[in-house]
Amino acid sequence: FIVVTRSSELSKKETVLFPKAEFVYEHIDLSNESAVDTLFNRYDIDGIYHCAGVLSADSLETISYSDIFEKHKSKTLGGLHLAKHSEQVTECWFMSSISSVWGMKNHYGYCYVNSYLDTLPYTYPNVSVMRIGPIAGAGMSAEHGELLKAVGLPLIAVDELIHAFRLNSDVVVE
Repeated sequence: FIVVTRSSELSKKETVLFPKAEFVYEHIDLSNESAVDTLFNRYDIDGIYHCAGVLSADSLETISYSDIFEKHKSKTLGGLHLAKHSEQVTECWFMSSISSVWGMKNHYGYCYVNSYLDTLPYTYPNVSVMRIGPIAGAGMSAEHGELLKAVGLPLIAVDELIHAFRLNSDVVVE
């Protein structure tokens, strides 16, 4: 597996979930198209799982398109750059959020960029998008997990999500 991240801190949880797999970590910014192209030239990549996301609070009074773009460019531009390579791989999954349908107070940019990601399969038919509900300990469930469970929304465990996708490809993109 090739794990691509711009973060300098890696949980390396994937090594626990897949103890027999070999992992290569690449620190690149997915919003940089030439860096994504170089990644595909360097490795024989068979699949893409794009899970980039930043949950940041914003308000209707202060939100701007430039802020949305800067905060979420790994998800939007990264998704676009990866989608351009989708015909080269066996499978291509982009993880969106149910927030693109539901919305979410004070996270308007996050909802907007997930909606953008949802549209990429119209142009790139080899891209599949899954709108994922709340993941335990991540995004809105990190702050509101008990409330979500109380209203009947079960939280998805990360390892269950990974196993649901039967990760058998050569690249996982965070």
